[in-house]
Amino acid sequence: MEIKTSSLLVLADLESGVREIKSLRLADTRFGPVTAAARFRFGDGQAPAGRIQPTTLLEESGAIRLNLGWHGHNITDRVTMQVRWQPTEAPDEPSGLLITAQLTNESAAPIQLDSLSPLLYEAGPEAEFRLGYSPLEWSILRNGWQSWSATRMFRATEKNVPPVFDWLAAMEENVANLSPNKKGVFLGEQVLLVRNVSGGQNLVLGFLTAKRAFSDLRLEIKPRQAKVAKLEACCRFDGIRVAPGETIAAEPLWLCYGGHNEDPLDAWAARSGRAMEARVPRRSPVGWCSWYYFYTKVSQDTFLANLEKLAGLREAMQLDVFQLDDGYQTAIGDWLDVNEKFPDGLAYLVERIRAAGFSPGIWTAPFLAHPKSRLAREHPDWLLRNRRGKPLYANYNPIWDPWTKIRAVDPTHPEVQEWLTDTFATLRGMGWEFFKIDFLYAVSLPAERHDPSLTRAGALRAGLEAIRRGVGPEPVILGCGCPLGPAVGIADLMRIGPDVTPRWTNPMRWVLRDHNCLSTRHAVRNTIQRNFLHRRWWINDPDCVLARENKNKLTLDEVRTFASLAAISGGMFLLSDDMTEYPEARLQLVRTALAHRTQGMRVLDPERGEFPSQMFAATDRGYLFLYINHDSAEINPIFDLKDVLPIEQLARIRHVREIWQDRQLIHQDGLMRLGPIPKHGCRFLEILTAENGMEPHG
Repeated sequence: MEIKTSSLLVLADLESGVREIKSLRLADTRFGPVTAAARFRFGDGQAPAGRIQPTTLLEESGAIRLNLGWHGHNITDRVTMQVRWQPTEAPDEPSGLLITAQLTNESAAPIQLDSLSPLLYEAGPEAEFRLGYSPLEWSILRNGWQSWSATRMFRATEKNVPPVFDWLAAMEENVANLSPNKKGVFLGEQVLLVRNVSGGQNLVLGFLTAKRAFSDLRLEIKPRQAKVAKLEACCRFDGIRVAPGETIAAEPLWLCYGGHNEDPLDAWAARSGRAMEARVPRRSPVGWCSWYYFYTKVSQDTFLANLEKLAGLREAMQLDVFQLDDGYQTAIGDWLDVNEKFPDGLAYLVERIRAAGFSPGIWTAPFLAHPKSRLAREHPDWLLRNRRGKPLYANYNPIWDPWTKIRAVDPTHPEVQEWLTDTFATLRGMGWEFFKIDFLYAVSLPAERHDPSLTRAGALRAGLEAIRRGVGPEPVILGCGCPLGPAVGIADLMRIGPDVTPRWTNPMRWVLRDHNCLSTRHAVRNTIQRNFLHRRWWINDPDCVLARENKNKLTLDEVRTFASLAAISGGMFLLSDDMTEYPEARLQLVRTALAHRTQGMRVLDPERGEFPSQMFAATDRGYLFLYINHDSAEINPIFDLKDVLPIEQLARIRHVREIWQDRQLIHQDGLMRLGPIPKHGCRFLEILTAENGMEPHG
């Protein structure tokens, strides 16, 4: 039995399931056989003996349907599963394979469903996995779980190392599915990309939605044998109860091949965004945030002093958002109660911000509660609990309290949902229009919930939906510290990397074995590696640009690098300095970066590893090109424009200008010497292809 598209062939039989999935246009690109799997338990908590097995194979409406079943010793113990492989073809999108699966409990008693895997490949005598010559030629994109989680390319011989402390991993990684810290084993959250850097073949496998369950892709490679041991696409249902006769569907899975200079990851993200009804604002916000200079010491006086300073620059710099961050509340959890540093209250700040011509923005961590907050004291039954019935520890932040761990509310509790909606409706009623909601991962930690029918992903989605109901459809929501998938269609913007810092690297990275930790270098990495989400799921937030001179250990070159990346990436661009002490030279640096913002960029060397260096973007005047030196020593690179532009476009180039040095560069048949680039510095080029009389930006 077979089904095919213009570029994809699927062969199937009852003995193997899907015997082979093969590209018709790329050499050495196929794998199989593949089947499906389910993990469930009965009321006594025991897993059944044996696997769920294929029973029938059918072809229907151009798709293949595989039925599977499990039968216990008791005639009433029966679980069935149905998997469907449907080819997809659409204009301006590579053809792919849509894989859907559902499980039905046909037993007389409930079961607990741990996971559904619509696709499972395992090595065996008849198995083969080819993407070019050898897995040792592969780069694998491992997408992290939440905003701050490291996202990067790995080679097959590397391993993904989790943080050394469990409490740290709980704030940054999916603790229900941690990396096993083994060479050749990679876990990608919701999507996995495998790229052959020699042959150019690509394979993307990703779940399109995340409304009910978290999902992950597990790839196991044996580097010594240069063989693939396993590939599994798994939806995590966290042991939810499935009643007799009830059917549970996995999130839909999409598979696509791509060739050299093709990126099926972009196609997956676009298809996923449509499936989740993504909210993508037309314009990326530009503005100011109080956090990275004042932190929790922000006061009404310092806040309004910066508002007054920027009011005079608003039109010239096209600023639109002015956001109050952490430090105004009396306690974490009590978002409507302001402390003595803000004597006139939140509504007064809204009036002042609007009068200055800005959109008012405010920060909250809506799912967290300090044990001494009014929220936690008055409503202890609203808190998430661990298996022992004690309040769950969801966060530790010494800035808030060095001696106390922070709790989390339970968004599956109807009263918590009502409180969330009412709280944000109250803030919206004051006039706040831009809502940064932070530390959202807390409600997705393993816990005992009021509504056990919701998974960890479902609980997060329920909480986010309650917040959206409160603010209404028009205001902008910026998510942060958020497991990504369930927020699509609710958040308008999303932090896609860790916090920046007023220094390039974080020395604690090595002490804590933490590749997710706050660091400008890590923010650069994630901004590049998660570029595929921008304008497909939301507007990406690379985090704030710290351009100040005082209280800043970033060098001028490092400031220019991050500002250039923020500009060319097309994401949100917020400043977070004390603008009352801003020297004119740094203000001009910001103006220059803002003048070169784009709608989005393309990463030219994604296979480079953790830190790709070349970014390219089209503009209405031509192109922008950014080359970042991630190394700790000076480099002298050469770039060939023929790698990105056809010959006819090369002939139309009128100027190539290095923006920060304001000097012309010469190219010979597309080749350009970029000159010495200092460590952590960059070359930011404006390539003008306009006809006569067009001058570069000032």
